[in-house]
Amino acid sequence: MARKVLEQLSQCFPELPLALAGALDNKTFSLQLDSRLVQAGDLFIALRGSQQDGRNFISAAITKGASIVLVEADQDHFELQTFAEQQIPVIELKTLRSRLGAWLAASTGLGATHGSCLIGVTGTNGKTSVTHYLAQLLDAVQKPCAVIGTVGIGAIHQLQTASHTTPDLISLHAVLAKLQQDGFVYQAMEVSSHALDQQRIAGVPFSIAIFTNLSRDHLDYHGDMDSYGAAKLKLFQCTDLALSVLNLDDAFTATILEHQQAKNCVTYSLYNTEADLYCESVQALPEGFLLQLAGRWGEHALRLPLFGEFNIANVLAALAALLGSGFSLEQLLPIAAQLKPVAGRMQLLSQPDVAKVVIDYAHTPDALNNALQAVKAHLKGRLICVFGCGGDRDRGKRPLMAQAAEQHANQIWVTSDNPRTESPEQIVQEILSGFSPNSALLVHIEVDRALAIQQAITGAAVEDVVLIAGKGHENYQEIQSVRHYFDDVVCARVAQQATAEKIALSQSQKIGAHHVPT
Repeated sequence: MARKVLEQLSQCFPELPLALAGALDNKTFSLQLDSRLVQAGDLFIALRGSQQDGRNFISAAITKGASIVLVEADQDHFELQTFAEQQIPVIELKTLRSRLGAWLAASTGLGATHGSCLIGVTGTNGKTSVTHYLAQLLDAVQKPCAVIGTVGIGAIHQLQTASHTTPDLISLHAVLAKLQQDGFVYQAMEVSSHALDQQRIAGVPFSIAIFTNLSRDHLDYHGDMDSYGAAKLKLFQCTDLALSVLNLDDAFTATILEHQQAKNCVTYSLYNTEADLYCESVQALPEGFLLQLAGRWGEHALRLPLFGEFNIANVLAALAALLGSGFSLEQLLPIAAQLKPVAGRMQLLSQPDVAKVVIDYAHTPDALNNALQAVKAHLKGRLICVFGCGGDRDRGKRPLMAQAAEQHANQIWVTSDNPRTESPEQIVQEILSGFSPNSALLVHIEVDRALAIQQAITGAAVEDVVLIAGKGHENYQEIQSVRHYFDDVVCARVAQQATAEKIALSQSQKIGAHHVPT
């Protein structure tokens, strides 16, 4: 095993010294990016990340028994002389991060099995839904599809928890290789802008790349929209990309079309008749939409059991990717008519005699605006919105979230999201700065998220809908770097049940009052 790895190392890094042979030969080892996971004989790769610099943990890795340390050569001239007296090689390499992917692909055999297809989905919103719709569609036509993303990794009915939208480079290659070995012909992966910027997908052999949309998010990391867009663009410049699937309703698609390297391209749109797949008509129904699809594959009707025009776009993206890969609408439409929403994505909670609740992950101004508009299309009563903003993230979006809520909701509850290390009260104040002065009567403030949810639901009428936005599928709330158990769905169901019991008791008392003997 070590000899094979040495051969792969020499192919990807021909400038490595021969001393490596003595360090690794006849040894069993793993690759580690995290010094805490290093065991005797492992190879530690020290990369600089957005929050931690792996080079600062070289000594810790050596202490734990690392046999070799590879360090990415950087313009900041990191001082390696500190490690000159160590008994193991500490080697600085140019373009380590990008070449590491090729090495990992070779060592895991990723892509070696013919017929497997890796689909990357990027965009500000919709990544999770698109990957899950792809998996539902493919599973139903006996093409097993795993997902990798925010909600988890694996088959959609048996997901394993994921720590990041896109795993680190070493973990990702291992995960993809394992999924391929487990028989998943397709893998649909969310590809975040952070992962693209940090080259966490280096060496991953994408066959299809899907673009959903681009709106303000992660500017605390990228700095500006140009840099954010440039990160997203990288997915469409992957080597040997067979198909790109682009949203013709988003302006950034023009940039992708100009710079992409895919052999083929399919476009989709809600209304643009220039797209390969578009909607000729959209009719909102109480339980979803009736669509008339048109374009390259002819005209077809689809009754879609999902809320939100953005979910129509997400379904179109999934359909377009599969149509561009050779599937037919006749094959896919009966399945699309039975699609289920992703947990925490426009998830409807209903109970007789109580206001309906929709749980959604919307945590950007654009996503919140879309979620509110989505609910309004199916609404008879008032629209009540409960939301907050995450701490230690883009502060500029906080007043913009308020503006989105004010534009569409009839009543608003501003509360906590994941405050992290920030003061929840301070975050709330920054959100409130986005409301116009005449919104005072419609905006309620309750920092305790559980109480805000409870009060919003108990104060709603049966014809109202309460949208709880921001956390979606998450089952924790992070406060001062500690994750406490918290689930919007559980809180909402408890409040709905309590409200239903209160209504039932009230009705029972009224009936009893009519039968009091005189």
